[in-house]
Amino acid sequence: AIQIMLVIGSGLVALIIVFLALHDTMSLSEIFASLQNGMVKAPAQPEYAMAADGTLSGWIPGSKIQLVDPRFRFDVPYNLIGALGAYAFFKVAQFSTDHEFVQRQLTCKSVRKAGVSLVWSQLLAIPIVLIFLLIGTLLYVRYINDPASAVGAGVFTDARDIFPQFICNSIPAGVRGLMVVGLLAAALSSFNSAINAMASSFVSDLYLPIRKSRGKAISGDADQMAASRKMVVLMGVLLTSFAIVTAVMQQTSGLNLVDFATGVMCFSYAGMMGVFITALFTKRGNTRSVIAALVLGLLTVLFLQPYIFGPVTEALFGRELFLAWPWWCPIGVSVSLLVCLSGKSDPKTNPQAII
Repeated sequence: AIQIMLVIGSGLVALIIVFLALHDTMSLSEIFASLQNGMVKAPAQPEYAMAADGTLSGWIPGSKIQLVDPRFRFDVPYNLIGALGAYAFFKVAQFSTDHEFVQRQLTCKSVRKAGVSLVWSQLLAIPIVLIFLLIGTLLYVRYINDPASAVGAGVFTDARDIFPQFICNSIPAGVRGLMVVGLLAAALSSFNSAINAMASSFVSDLYLPIRKSRGKAISGDADQMAASRKMVVLMGVLLTSFAIVTAVMQQTSGLNLVDFATGVMCFSYAGMMGVFITALFTKRGNTRSVIAALVLGLLTVLFLQPYIFGPVTEALFGRELFLAWPWWCPIGVSVSLLVCLSGKSDPKTNPQAII
């Protein structure tokens, strides 16, 4: 609670500062016009970049305050068809199979309260996201109308540089420190949740059963806590290594950080959701089909990555196609579900028993 209040407070302070800085030179109508006649990211184009002369690469003319995109396109991540279809499917997978989120629901006293907590978490996220979206749009107005200030602060080669450099160069001392702490708090809270979820799952589902099967079962709380601490260290090392690998993948993919980060989740969600649906609604599947579903779900999402899917479609159809990240999950889940359903039911090893 303290962390999130610090994040929200830091965001509000930054929003006020950047707005006051703009309002000294521009009226509200001029700010609005600049956003309405702005630049938006082109589909399948590299990350936002600003050259020394203030020109933008990877962007096309468009309104930055458009709330709904009605275009029926599968290469655009944020449009109406993607939000109602693909992204809704992604969120169902996230809140039903991702232990990082499920573990929070398990702290609730009942299923009903867990469901209510999910609804409220999404509603409360709207104003928080809106704060930082407004910061981003106002920073766009600031630097697009004054490229010299962007060059003076350091040439932006990545959109992730803009807000941190604004904090370092434009926020007063003291407030600047609180904002940095707020950003770190937001990052660490997510990182800690992931480590905790991975360590607890590994210990409960793999480590303890393996020890028991080998006749070396752990029964005492002290021994189990010691094993959990070791797993926390191991998972921290694995996550750090994975972060290094994904940083290279993100540069290769041509996706911005938000699209790439959410797209990475599809690698695990595709297989797990296929198995989850099979276990929940059918009596099909066995150990082999579950493992095959998990592997093929992951491989399907890997095939849909721009640096693989693009060259393959160009070789087959003579045109390089691009599929936006929200559609990776439904396609991967479909493949995983079919593979898992192909296995004959085994009372001892079906997905329900495995889960």
